[in-house]
Amino acid sequence: MTVLVAMGIRNDGAKQMLGVMEGCSENHLVANALLADLIGRGLAADTPWLFVLDGGKALHKAVSDTFGKYAAIQAGGIR
Repeated sequence: MTVLVAMGIRNDGAKQMLGVMEGCSENHLVANALLADLIGRGLAADTPWLFVLDGGKALHKAVSDTFGKYAAIQAGGIR
């Protein structure tokens, strides 16, 4: 079981929970579902965003596939 969480940081520095997605493992399908939910609720897919990730390959792939050139990715760990 895994839980992916999306958190944003507002201009005033306050953290805001954006979404949560539960899955049986950390894979790109779960990550894609989380991102699709965020986009469905109004997150622009054609606006530049900074994504800070834990280094998981599946999450990196989902963000790259979904946001393409609009994704600046800072990832920890090994990719």
